[in-house]
Amino acid sequence: MQISFYTRISFSFPVGMVSLAGISAVELLIARTNVGTADTPHYVPGLPQTWNWAWVVTGRAAYVGTLPKRIWKYYYRTFGVKLPDTVVSQIGNIARANTETSAAYEFEFVTKIDWRAGDFGDGGSCYWGSRGAALELLADNGGFAVRFYEEGKGKGRAWMYQIQDGVYVLWNGYGFQGDSTLTIARVVATYLGMSYRRINLTNWNVDSGTLYINSGRGFLIGAADIIEGMDDEYDFQWGDEEYYDTCANCGDGLHEGEGYYAPDDNTYCESCYYELFDTCELCGETHDREHITYVESTRENVCHECLNERFGICDDCGEYFPHDDVYERGGEWYCERHLPPEGEG
Repeated sequence: MQISFYTRISFSFPVGMVSLAGISAVELLIARTNVGTADTPHYVPGLPQTWNWAWVVTGRAAYVGTLPKRIWKYYYRTFGVKLPDTVVSQIGNIARANTETSAAYEFEFVTKIDWRAGDFGDGGSCYWGSRGAALELLADNGGFAVRFYEEGKGKGRAWMYQIQDGVYVLWNGYGFQGDSTLTIARVVATYLGMSYRRINLTNWNVDSGTLYINSGRGFLIGAADIIEGMDDEYDFQWGDEEYYDTCANCGDGLHEGEGYYAPDDNTYCESCYYELFDTCELCGETHDREHITYVESTRENVCHECLNERFGICDDCGEYFPHDDVYERGGEWYCERHLPPEGEG
């Protein structure tokens, strides 16, 4: 199945699938299974990442039958190991207790990242903060998002990228209990009629931190026979060398010559620079906007230092005026418009 963008999808997870909690419990049990002796233990390896976690599989698959029966067959055929009956029974009990009757999801695939941090369960994501340039890097290289809804509101999201025809990587999931990335990968793969498996993800310029990958891992999504033979690591090799710096306020990447150097020794994009700073029209120095005052009488932006040196304040109207335009009466200072007659004030 091909991915269609900007089409809201309502998808019910197939009945009879083991839940994520059940999968974790079964995997933990297998990891602790010793088929050797107490003196010479031999622990069996884990199940393949592409393992089908349906309670029952029928048809012409490599392994058919109930989940515990299929797991027993897998270890016997692959490693010549017979799992103890007690372990097989425990696998059955865990799987039956954690088999889902139904789970509905609503999601869509989008190429434009135009929402605010937190709209899809991703509050606190560095892609909207210190690593804001990653959003542009993602868009420039053909990355996209899958975002989930619940009762019409944003629920969760993850990033995706097609690495070859019919094969995707998915990473940085948000919005679901437990392992959000695993949950989303599982839903997307099942919807597309594909398999999934865990993979380590890197980017050649990872030291710059631009394309941040949570825990350094994600999931391959594709046909089982294809992704099973692929490497356990994938490097994006997305370059951002064209960015010589990032904006200290919004995190956007800055090309050579685009940055504005500010008095706080940081570099900003044009928008943030003019939002945060202004220039005193008297001394020509740039200051934080909090240290700039607009003087109505002269229609100038003036820094605090020049304001104190060159202006006085009218005690009546509270406005600033050049020193030559404020007058003393009875210990108070007034502008010409509010100056009381001699002998008053």
